[in-house]
Amino acid sequence: MYGAIRSRIAGRSMLRDSRDLPDDILKQVIKFLSELQAEPVERINPSSRLREDIGLDGDDVDELLSYLVKEFCIDISSFDFYRYFKEEPHFGNLTQWLIPQHKANKRLKTITVADVVRSIQAKRWIDPVG
Repeated sequence: MYGAIRSRIAGRSMLRDSRDLPDDILKQVIKFLSELQAEPVERINPSSRLREDIGLDGDDVDELLSYLVKEFCIDISSFDFYRYFKEEPHFGNLTQWLIPQHKANKRLKTITVADVVRSIQAKRWIDPVG
C-alpha cells in the first residue's frame, strides 16, 4: 500500500519537473504566448502562470485552445474554462465583476506553461496537479 502511495507522489513530483518537457514544443508554446500577449519571450518560462503572470483570459484563452487543437491535435473536450478563468463581462454577469479580483481569483485553478506542454505531449487536456 505504501509503495503505491509513494509511486503516486513520485509521479506527481515528476510531472511538476520542467526538465522532462520537450524543448522544441516548449519554445513553440512560449513563442505563441509571447506573440498573443505582446510579452517578451524572456519573461515566459515553464512555471509562468497563464492567467496570473501572462494575463491570459477570455478570448485569448480561446485563441490558445484553437492553436493547441490546430497545431498539436490535442483533445480539449475535458477542458473546463470556468475552472481556470473568469467569464467575460457582459450585462448578465455584472455583479460577478463587482467582486474584488483578489477574492474571485482564489476560486480559480492555475495553469502553467508546463501544464500546457504536458497536455500537448499527452495529446489531450490534463488537469494540472495541485
